[in-house]
Amino acid sequence: MRIAAIESFPTSERGGSEKAFFEVLSRLKRLGHEIVVFYILEGDLISRYNSEGITCIQITGVNIQSYLKVRQYSNLIKSALKINSINPDLIYINQLLHAPLAILCKFLKKTKVVSHLRLPRLGDSLQLNSAGKKIDLLIAVNPKIKIQYSNLFRKSKILVIQDAIVIPKKLKEEKEHKSRRVICLGRISPEKGLDSVIEVWKRISNEKLKLDIIGPVYSQEEKEYKSKLLQKIINYDLEELIHILPPVANPLDTISTYDLLIFPSSWQEPFGRTIPEAILAGVPVLSRNVGITSEILAPAADTLIFNNDEELKNKILSFYKEDLKFNIRDLQNHIITEYDVEKNVRHVENAMLALL
Repeated sequence: MRIAAIESFPTSERGGSEKAFFEVLSRLKRLGHEIVVFYILEGDLISRYNSEGITCIQITGVNIQSYLKVRQYSNLIKSALKINSINPDLIYINQLLHAPLAILCKFLKKTKVVSHLRLPRLGDSLQLNSAGKKIDLLIAVNPKIKIQYSNLFRKSKILVIQDAIVIPKKLKEEKEHKSRRVICLGRISPEKGLDSVIEVWKRISNEKLKLDIIGPVYSQEEKEYKSKLLQKIINYDLEELIHILPPVANPLDTISTYDLLIFPSSWQEPFGRTIPEAILAGVPVLSRNVGITSEILAPAADTLIFNNDEELKNKILSFYKEDLKFNIRDLQNHIITEYDVEKNVRHVENAMLALL
């Protein structure tokens, strides 16, 4: 197949969806398919696409953000013509946000369109919902996402193909000697629940545990949120225990130097890839009960899942007292069985071929 893939900002720093798309596309390329990625903003994944032999072409628009701006219509049309110039067999988009451009391409050349449904349904956009109904195949990344969209896209074909990660060749054991260092890794944003972790740290400050919050900020809202977190750390006199740090080049290597990863997200995360990545790196995870986190941690969900700050506090203390019972190898085997990208991409490939 010749696949035109649309990803507005191919970066490894924003979150898991861009990495997931890269991992699927790079493996489709290795399976012999021709891949061209069309993007708007250049991110660090461009060089990785190129190293996989995947061509990347810049475009100017994926949807209409303001119906009054003529230039946005012009940009959308130019982008569609550029994509159709490669005569793709299939258009593959990473999220519903890209649907208007994909459907314009389909209208001009009758090309089949496949889209991921990665995010929970947060609102109603006439533009995105109308375009979404014309997509030939929707891939929900978990069963809960499929249920959320089934009402809206009643006549559409929706498959569940779970998100997955690259399984390292060598798995790590849990550290024998604890450094009393804990990490939260990911975008610094209000829905990530980081303020609640700081509240917990205030309550256990006498334990002298170190907490590093590592991740990027992009929007003005995220910058303001980071400032509020920093001020809270100062107000609680926790500057020696909690540090907010910029994103790192190799998060997996970073995670492996800590005793414990906390996943405090307060919204319905569609996947939460840092959880399986940490487990495979031999680092236990305490996660809030959101999205499919309990499914990812199924062999020890009762032990590692928390529902509120009090439970998180108690589980952290139990972990350092060696009272939190779980088997890291059982967790790793579960992740290998359920969330291996090599299996995942075969399901994606078969679903695509069935359309042609």
